[in-house]
Amino acid sequence: MQQHKIDQTGIYIFPCGGTYVGGWYKNQESGRGTWTHPLGARYVGEFKDGGFHGRGTLTSGDGFQYVGEFKDCDFDGQGTLTFPSGQQQVGLWHEGEFVNGLYLDAEGETEFVCIDGSICAPRQNNVCDLDPVRARQKKK
Repeated sequence: MQQHKIDQTGIYIFPCGGTYVGGWYKNQESGRGTWTHPLGARYVGEFKDGGFHGRGTLTSGDGFQYVGEFKDCDFDGQGTLTFPSGQQQVGLWHEGEFVNGLYLDAEGETEFVCIDGSICAPRQNNVCDLDPVRARQKKK
Protein backbone atom coordinates (compact mmCIF):
# COMPACT_ATOMS: atom_id res chain seq x y z
CA MET A 1 0.00 0.00 0.00
CA GLN A 2 1.41 3.39 -1.01
CA GLN A 3 1.58 6.12 1.66
CA HIS A 4 0.39 9.57 0.72
CA LYS A 5 2.82 12.42 1.20
CA ILE A 6 1.47 15.49 2.96
CA ASP A 7 2.85 18.75 1.57
CA GLN A 8 0.77 21.34 3.37
CA THR A 9 -0.02 22.63 6.85
CA GLY A 10 -1.90 20.67 9.44
CA ILE A 11 -2.32 19.42 12.97
CA TYR A 12 -1.01 16.12 14.32
CA ILE A 13 -1.84 14.75 17.77
CA PHE A 14 0.76 12.25 19.01
CA PRO A 15 -0.38 9.14 20.93
CA CYS A 16 1.26 10.58 24.09
CA GLY A 17 -0.96 13.66 23.86
CA GLY A 18 1.57 16.06 22.35
CA THR A 19 0.72 18.13 19.29
CA TYR A 20 2.35 19.58 16.21
CA VAL A 21 0.73 22.41 14.27
CA GLY A 22 2.49 23.65 11.17
CA GLY A 23 4.02 22.74 7.84
CA TRP A 24 4.53 19.25 6.48
CA TYR A 25 6.70 17.98 3.65
CA LYS A 26 7.02 14.31 2.67
CA ASN A 27 5.15 13.23 5.82
CA GLN A 28 7.51 15.09 8.16
CA GLU A 29 7.30 18.31 10.13
CA SER A 30 8.84 21.00 7.92
CA GLY A 31 8.84 24.80 7.73
CA ARG A 32 7.29 26.88 10.53
CA GLY A 33 5.44 25.10 13.29
CA THR A 34 4.65 24.63 16.96
CA TRP A 35 5.34 21.42 18.89
CA THR A 36 3.83 20.99 22.35
CA HIS A 37 4.59 18.19 24.83
CA PRO A 38 1.91 17.14 27.36
CA LEU A 39 4.32 17.86 30.27
CA GLY A 40 4.57 21.53 29.27
CA ALA A 41 7.54 21.79 26.90
CA ARG A 42 6.91 23.86 23.77
CA TYR A 43 8.92 24.67 20.64
CA VAL A 44 7.93 27.41 18.22
CA GLY A 45 10.08 27.82 15.15
CA GLU A 46 11.49 26.15 12.08
CA PHE A 47 11.46 22.41 11.38
CA LYS A 48 13.29 20.27 8.85
CA ASP A 49 12.99 16.52 8.28
CA GLY A 50 10.79 16.11 11.37
CA GLY A 51 13.05 17.95 13.83
CA PHE A 52 13.90 21.38 15.23
CA HIS A 53 16.12 23.02 12.61
CA GLY A 54 16.69 26.75 12.03
CA ARG A 55 15.58 29.55 14.38
CA GLY A 56 13.23 28.82 17.22
CA THR A 57 12.28 29.07 20.87
CA LEU A 58 12.20 26.00 23.11
CA THR A 59 10.61 26.39 26.53
CA SER A 60 10.70 23.51 29.02
CA GLY A 61 7.92 22.67 31.42
CA ASP A 62 10.19 23.62 34.34
CA GLY A 63 11.08 27.13 33.17
CA PHE A 64 14.22 26.85 31.02
CA GLN A 65 14.09 28.70 27.69
CA TYR A 66 16.44 28.61 24.70
CA VAL A 67 16.06 31.18 21.92
CA GLY A 68 18.30 30.78 18.91
CA GLU A 69 19.48 28.43 16.24
CA PHE A 70 18.90 24.68 16.10
CA LYS A 71 20.34 21.93 13.93
CA ASP A 72 19.06 18.35 14.03
CA CYS A 73 17.13 19.06 17.28
CA ASP A 74 20.24 20.40 19.10
CA PHE A 75 21.17 23.96 20.10
CA ASP A 76 23.58 24.83 17.29
CA GLY A 77 24.68 28.37 16.34
CA GLN A 78 23.98 31.64 18.15
CA GLY A 79 21.54 31.41 21.04
CA THR A 80 20.58 32.29 24.58
CA LEU A 81 19.68 29.78 27.29
CA THR A 82 17.79 31.35 30.19
CA PHE A 83 17.48 29.44 33.47
CA PRO A 84 14.46 29.72 35.81
CA SER A 85 16.71 31.78 38.15
CA GLY A 86 17.21 34.39 35.42
CA GLN A 87 20.84 33.44 34.73
CA GLN A 88 21.77 33.18 31.06
CA GLN A 89 24.32 31.61 28.75
CA VAL A 90 24.62 33.81 25.66
CA GLY A 91 26.77 32.84 22.72
CA LEU A 92 27.75 30.05 20.39
CA TRP A 93 26.43 26.49 20.73
CA HIS A 94 27.51 23.35 18.86
CA GLU A 95 25.65 20.02 18.96
CA GLY A 96 23.88 21.02 22.18
CA GLU A 97 27.05 22.20 23.99
CA PHE A 98 27.83 25.80 24.99
CA VAL A 99 31.23 26.52 23.40
CA ASN A 100 31.79 30.29 23.45
CA GLY A 101 30.08 33.30 24.98
CA LEU A 102 29.04 34.92 28.23
CA TYR A 103 27.47 33.75 31.47
CA LEU A 104 25.16 36.44 32.88
CA ASP A 105 23.67 36.58 36.36
CA ALA A 106 19.99 37.37 36.93
CA GLU A 107 20.68 41.14 36.91
CA GLY A 108 22.45 40.95 33.55
CA GLU A 109 25.98 41.47 34.91
CA THR A 110 28.71 39.30 33.42
CA GLU A 111 29.90 36.62 35.82
CA PHE A 112 32.27 34.68 33.59
CA VAL A 113 33.65 35.00 30.09
CA CYS A 114 33.80 31.69 28.28
CA ILE A 115 36.24 31.37 25.39
CA ASP A 116 36.36 28.10 23.45
CA GLY A 117 34.43 26.27 26.15
CA SER A 118 36.69 27.19 29.09
CA ILE A 119 35.51 29.30 32.02
CA CYS A 120 37.71 32.28 32.90
CA ALA A 121 37.95 34.14 36.20
CA PRO A 122 34.94 36.18 37.40
CA ARG A 123 34.76 39.70 35.99
CA GLN A 124 34.21 42.67 38.28
CA ASN A 125 32.95 45.08 35.63
CA ASN A 126 30.39 44.83 32.88
CA VAL A 127 31.84 43.65 29.56
CA CYS A 128 28.70 43.95 27.46
CA ASP A 129 30.74 45.35 24.57
CA LEU A 130 32.92 42.21 24.42
CA ASP A 131 32.55 40.40 21.14
CA PRO A 132 33.23 36.73 22.04
CA VAL A 133 33.84 35.73 18.42
CA ARG A 134 36.48 38.46 17.97
CA ALA A 135 38.04 37.56 21.34
CA ARG A 136 38.37 33.92 20.29
CA GLN A 137 40.01 34.87 16.99
CA LYS A 138 42.56 37.14 18.74
CA LYS A 139 43.53 34.37 21.17
CA LYS A 140 44.63 31.98 18.40
